[in-house]
Amino acid sequence: SAKLAEGTDVLLGHEVKQVDYSGERVDVLTNHGSFQAGHVLVTVPLGVLQAGRVAFNPSLPKAKRDAIRDMRMGVFNKVFLRFDSVFWDQEDELIAYMGGEDEDWPEIVNFHRIAGVPVLLAFSAGTIGEKNEARSDVELVKCLMDCLRKMYGQGIPEPAGHLVTRWN
Repeated sequence: SAKLAEGTDVLLGHEVKQVDYSGERVDVLTNHGSFQAGHVLVTVPLGVLQAGRVAFNPSLPKAKRDAIRDMRMGVFNKVFLRFDSVFWDQEDELIAYMGGEDEDWPEIVNFHRIAGVPVLLAFSAGTIGEKNEARSDVELVKCLMDCLRKMYGQGIPEPAGHLVTRWN
């Protein structure tokens, strides 16, 4: 997306195709027309820039192009587990497990506290997140459930559903 200096947002659903900034004003060309402003802040994912999905006219300086090419996004995946009921401490927003080096789930968010639904959200980041991207959903759910069973006992229920993000 892009935010124009005068406060006009290029809305979600508007795919930014080109940014012309060669004159006194900036023209942002999208799949739904163009927008003009004196200045523009373009905020798109690094992958979009690396793929060349947004053209800049004139092209960005070489140092910026090199930085975009050489940058790498870190992995920050999420695994959501939905249960039929809450078996964990309902008032805690964050559940932390300080286990051995092999533990993949150091932080788990209690969505029941936040949104009133029996859902836990676990984060998987960095090199462990990269390793977890190669695992199947079934393996990830089992691994997370093994961690939860270390905290809450073997008798906790299986999740009723799950959702896994894979950002790489």
